[in-house]
Amino acid sequence: MDEVTGSLPASIGRFIENRPALFRALDRVVNRGRRVKTTSLRWFVPLYLMAGMKRFRRGTLRHKNEVAHREAWLAHVRQAAPRDYDLAVELVNTRRLVKGYSDTHARGLSKFDRVMTAAAKLEGRPDAADWLRRLREAALKDEDGVALDGALKTVESFLH
Repeated sequence: MDEVTGSLPASIGRFIENRPALFRALDRVVNRGRRVKTTSLRWFVPLYLMAGMKRFRRGTLRHKNEVAHREAWLAHVRQAAPRDYDLAVELVNTRRLVKGYSDTHARGLSKFDRVMTAAAKLEGRPDAADWLRRLREAALKDEDGVALDGALKTVESFLH
């Protein structure tokens, strides 16, 4: 359902997301684990029509959310750059965590947000860039985020 609301115009997508009962009801209709066979006319035509709608992408909820998320990240990079160039470079590299669609995108975004939260706590330390690099590498290491959890616990242990 997140993909459906993300592909809707921002106002309609937010309307649905802000109403949990409506979101759940629509999710039951949409979320059925379909197999899309692009060799059949039944699936080719909707996908073809959807591809033709790319000019409307900038008005979708997902695009608005992505732009807001990206702008917050860039502001963090701009803020860090004058004080710690190496940390700013690692902040830029951390964006590698955000990719894909659906579950892959959600996992990457979650890992990115967790690493960025830790980065804010690391700022001012002489080894901040090195630890941020380690966190990013741990996040990329496994899909489930076990390595990232361990690295974040290590960072938390020396911050307190």
